[in-house]
Amino acid sequence: VEAGSNRREPKTFKVHFRPELVASRQDVAQVVKTGTGPVLIDNRPPVQYSGEKKSGSAARFGAIPGARNIPQGQFYNKAGHTFTDLAQLGNLWQEAGIANGSEQITYCNTGHWASLGWFASSELLGNKKTRMYDGSIADWSLRKELPMVNTKQ
Repeated sequence: VEAGSNRREPKTFKVHFRPELVASRQDVAQVVKTGTGPVLIDNRPPVQYSGEKKSGSAARFGAIPGARNIPQGQFYNKAGHTFTDLAQLGNLWQEAGIANGSEQITYCNTGHWASLGWFASSELLGNKKTRMYDGSIADWSLRKELPMVNTKQ
């Protein structure tokens, strides 16, 4: 352990946007409309997926039609604060009826849990056909013309 100040030289960081990793509202709406294409994965807690509760960022209760629920809280070990082992992660997808290697779009309320879903599927399980809907329920639920299911409220 050192004491004192630490000086770093400024560096230039170039951002390279990767559109193939992101799904738009229109992409998700097309999946809902046709019932084909990527599997939608809702990474929110079950009480939000079921419509019993909602986040403050959601305008409406419920889920996007056709979505399967794989809550992000199941991705990691609570004690060690690390991702669970790959076999256990793979079982979560299998239990949700989602084939490894299938096209997938993850979402949550605002994109933060969906990013964990994307990381688990794409980077840990190796499914490079995974995208993330960063607008998530905060974006989808604002548009009354877009359907939602599990709307118990």
